[in-house]
Amino acid sequence: MRFLLMIGFFVLCGVVCIFAVCAKCGFLKCLLFSAVSGIGLLLGIHFTSLMTAVSVPVNAVSLASSALGGIPAVAAMIVMKFF
Repeated sequence: MRFLLMIGFFVLCGVVCIFAVCAKCGFLKCLLFSAVSGIGLLLGIHFTSLMTAVSVPVNAVSLASSALGGIPAVAAMIVMKFF
């Protein structure tokens, strides 16, 4: 239960950050920010998987979905891995 609340919190923070940047900057900067933050989070989870025991495979599909969806897509991949 706590894990789902934590994931929900991170998804909410990601969505708020993306909308804040989108409102402040233009659409292309927002899209770039979302792509970079999604791929960065995916790689961060991959590199810390030995310490946290949470892993998401890094392949073409996961990289593409994290680039298009940003932080919420990576959080959804983590949640889907547990179900």
